[in-house]
Amino acid sequence: MPNLVELLENKAKKFPDIRVEVYGVESMTFSEWSKKSSQLANLLLKNGIKKGDRVALMLSNRDGIFYKISYFGVVKTGALPVPINVKLPKDGIEFIVKNSEAKAIIYGDEFADVVRSLDISMKFSRYNLESYLAQMPETIPDVKISDDDYLDIIYTSGTTGFPKGVISTHGNLFVRQDSAYEGLYSGRTFLHSVPLFTFAGSHAMMLIPLRYSLNAVILPKFDPKEFYEVMKREDVVMVYAVPFHLLSVMKNEEFWTTKLDHIKLIMFGTAPMPPWAVKKLAEHLPGTWIMNLYGATEAGMAGCFLPPGMAALKPESVGIPLPPTEVKICDENGNEVPRGQVGEILMRISGVKPREYFKDQESTRKTWTQDGWTKTGDIGYMDQDGYIYIVDRKKDIIIRGGFNISSAKVEGVIMSHPDVLECAVVPVPHPLLGEDLFAFVVPRREVGKEEIISFLKNKLAENEIPRYYEFVSELPRNATGKILKYELKQIARQIYQEQRKREGKEV
Repeated sequence: MPNLVELLENKAKKFPDIRVEVYGVESMTFSEWSKKSSQLANLLLKNGIKKGDRVALMLSNRDGIFYKISYFGVVKTGALPVPINVKLPKDGIEFIVKNSEAKAIIYGDEFADVVRSLDISMKFSRYNLESYLAQMPETIPDVKISDDDYLDIIYTSGTTGFPKGVISTHGNLFVRQDSAYEGLYSGRTFLHSVPLFTFAGSHAMMLIPLRYSLNAVILPKFDPKEFYEVMKREDVVMVYAVPFHLLSVMKNEEFWTTKLDHIKLIMFGTAPMPPWAVKKLAEHLPGTWIMNLYGATEAGMAGCFLPPGMAALKPESVGIPLPPTEVKICDENGNEVPRGQVGEILMRISGVKPREYFKDQESTRKTWTQDGWTKTGDIGYMDQDGYIYIVDRKKDIIIRGGFNISSAKVEGVIMSHPDVLECAVVPVPHPLLGEDLFAFVVPRREVGKEEIISFLKNKLAENEIPRYYEFVSELPRNATGKILKYELKQIARQIYQEQRKREGKEV
């Protein structure tokens, strides 16, 4: 089994001229990637970085080329890259630097003011590093790396407001074979705009083109027009997008009249995709594999996928287990439940050392079982055909008057309204019911509360219909497109309390 360093070196020798491009900014070849990351590794070693140290990376997608050089440069020293979400507030950045015990930070020059105040011993800006790289040897440092060696620490998206560092090994990334895909797609192009500092960005978006020997185009930031323009390139064979990105592109009327049959695979994940959109996309592109990927940072690589042709038949499903991943549905006591019964989704990759939380053994014990199963925190069920369906996040179940209500189910029905683009449903405290439902709605066209309620009456139980609504232009999201429900809960609570006071009701 190769490690990550061997993967880059093997591909650089076999496909030296395949390119990685940050759209409209800069590009490099696989060969340059190999050489420059070795030069950076030698520079870091010269400055005292050693195997096992942590090196924070604070680089946006605009610096995507240097991010890839830096990530692999750190890995070649045996140290662990710690990608930082560049959208975090200062205290969030300080938390990651402190929690990871980072010895150094590599940063884009745009973040100089933030980095200047960080308590960290070594600070390397891109500009300064590049001025020294040419003086460094291009030889790979003589650092022995095994499958069980730690690779990196990637902090969870923090949709609850409290990110945790998930630590991975080299072996975690090599549970599937790539040779067949290389034969199919080698030399073609892969498109995405996912931030590289995320789990999806570093463990999937950066490695997919490398593993499959694809040219790569990364958008410096998501722009629906630019994303669509690149999609139209005839060399683009593979696309990854978070649901928000796909939905934004699908709003373009030209999308539905343009031939895109050169795209063989469209993947999406990290957040729920409305079933109507999955089905419509599959019907519009019958020759394209529309693949929903489902997984969790803690569980490792994508755990479930929709096989070819199934997006139109089972648009509500996240698919079947993707070998070698195992999936089971369990009750609160950890017992597997029969098919069709709802429970928590657990995942495991046999024979691979499970991930863990860095410096947090208590949370590690709560998330991973002793026999290697990861508790995803998602509630769902498996149908008789073995397909998995997500009902809701465990923490997003709303208990209204003693009844468990799935916010995801309510959101899905609201989003089936022709005038609604997106929706998020959160709880607000109620003096009698315990919790009540508050819906944030992003409309396609003008639509009102009463129209929404009338639409829901024949589609949801009476206690599932939200009574409180706020119409907004967009929903707050993290870097991977997940809706920040903890922010919405705070906003909803304030609006709800003000409204009940105006109505003279108890808060």
